[in-house]
Amino acid sequence: MKGRAIETQMINIYLSELINVGYGRALIISVSTAGGTEEQGDMEIRDGLQQISDFFRDIHNGRNNNNNYPSFPPQPVLAKTCLEQIEEEGGNEEVESQIINKQKDFYINIKDQANRAKVGFLNFYINRRNTKRW
Repeated sequence: MKGRAIETQMINIYLSELINVGYGRALIISVSTAGGTEEQGDMEIRDGLQQISDFFRDIHNGRNNNNNYPSFPPQPVLAKTCLEQIEEEGGNEEVESQIINKQKDFYINIKDQANRAKVGFLNFYINRRNTKRW
């Protein structure tokens, strides 16, 4: 049990350092296309949006019992700091532009990934069993 506590503490330090060096900025810059700063392919944009979504899911909820990655508890303070970095870079607008500008493609669904990233920003829980009204 002592080893697990040390591992958790190290992961907390690692996550904190990652956020402190601007990981949120790097995440959003990787999908920035609206300002004309970068020209990227759809697959890169989709993958970047998925990384944003996964990162926020893990940092909001914590991660448990994943054999591929270490476990850690929820980190709401770090999530807030990361979100502030994303907002400073105009990240909400960048993700919105992907929702508006990209159409659904059979293989590369940027619109869905952009919506998932937005859910991560806003920390929404969406019950998929609820019926859509529209």
